Amino acid sequence: ILAADRNASDAIDHHTVLHPAVLRAIKLVAEAGEKAGRSIAVCGEAAANPAVAGLLIGFGIRQLSMSPATSAWVRQRIRTLDSRVAEALAGLVPIEPGGDVVLAGTSIASRGQPRAIAAEVGYIPERPLDNAVVADLDLALNLLLREVGDLAFFPSRRAIDGRARPMIADYDVRPPRPDLLASALSGGNLQKMVVARELSHEASVLIAEQPTRGVDVGATEFIHGQLLAERNRGRAVLLISAELSEILALSDRILVMYEGRILADMPRAAADEQSLGLLMAGRAAAP
Repeated sequence: ILAADRNASDAIDHHTVLHPAVLRAIKLVAEAGEKAGRSIAVCGEAAANPAVAGLLIGFGIRQLSMSPATSAWVRQRIRTLDSRVAEALAGLVPIEPGGDVVLAGTSIASRGQPRAIAAEVGYIPERPLDNAVVADLDLALNLLLREVGDLAFFPSRRAIDGRARPMIADYDVRPPRPDLLASALSGGNLQKMVVARELSHEASVLIAEQPTRGVDVGATEFIHGQLLAERNRGRAVLLISAELSEILALSDRILVMYEGRILADMPRAAADEQSLGLLMAGRAAAP
């Protein structure tokens, strides 16, 4: 999986290196090299990050880079793993026998065929066009997807636009045109549209899965501000992210999963990038 390719044009950044799927790959390569009596040296800027450097030194690796093809494969693998957890928690896909998702004493888990998002949950996915937006519908209709049951049997266009316009304005979705097809929006504005819909739906829990991946700085700051505002209002927010800076900036409590199990549960004050990176690799930080 890893290659000493000094001409790689698409090096993995340090946040991606710290993802569990990538760390497990690094461990496998390092262990194989150790058994063969060979040192492993690959090039890349990621090793300059303190959290990554400590891990790579522990694994016998000083620097890291990947070819573009491998980089794309790793990113796709990360998206698959994160989405599987988020979709199961949101009730979109069935969970395995013996498992459950309980909210306020009531099971909200999907146990049969895939279904709609549980009514008690707001869900902001990483890739809205895949499972949160209908590209061929306009902005207004996409914003009201979770309110279809509350609309008149034959709602007027004026009523639909009237309900959508405040959300478009409050969440700064641009251009502010209710009749514009969702497919015409930029990635950042598409994600802001999903945030507007899911936060306007008064669910008690909000799941945000990689909510700022692929969006610009302005949209990132806006989305972060909205998540913190919801936290301050008392809504439970579950943030699933591979961006350690995002986790540390937004979280009050941090859980680290490794190989499908929760390895650590700690307050934000007890966490830093290096300790989280070690835990994500299945290794405890030195006392």
